[in-house]
Amino acid sequence: MALISLPAWYSTLYRLRAISGTPTSRIASAAQGYVELIGHGEVHGNPHSLQNSLLPCLWCRYKLERRSNSSDDRGWHTEESGENSAPFLIDDGTGRCIVDPQGAEILTRHKDSWMKGDCRYTEWRLIDIDTIYALGEFKTVGGSNTTLTQDELVKASPVRMENGQRQSVETFRPRQ
Repeated sequence: MALISLPAWYSTLYRLRAISGTPTSRIASAAQGYVELIGHGEVHGNPHSLQNSLLPCLWCRYKLERRSNSSDDRGWHTEESGENSAPFLIDDGTGRCIVDPQGAEILTRHKDSWMKGDCRYTEWRLIDIDTIYALGEFKTVGGSNTTLTQDELVKASPVRMENGQRQSVETFRPRQ
């Protein structure tokens, strides 16, 4: 038991230090590199929906399990599972940032489970009214040292218009 507990304790301590040792940044003034961001989620591009319930979401994960009734193998077995890894936005009031959730650890308070016959469906999701906490690599696409043409920059970095002025949108890659 001690052999299992020690690595689990160390992993938890590592996480605690990463979270407590990283100050919360505002998107408009965040330094490039490892940052902590807090803001409200927004859809980036087309809205996503869950596969089974068809509810709109920023990010989702699902699992379909089937009950095994054989005498030697009772319990639930996963038949299908998946995750939406499409980017979404965080807006903290000072700016907007694209979050790439691929490979990230995502914890959410929205979890639904239901049964239909001998199948159990479970869905986890982030929705647009959620407050999002993100810890990971932050970088700005574009800038003064970029050799992109104007057309490449427009394609690479979405912009928003505010008070008649173009504002760039930052990108964020959660820690893996």
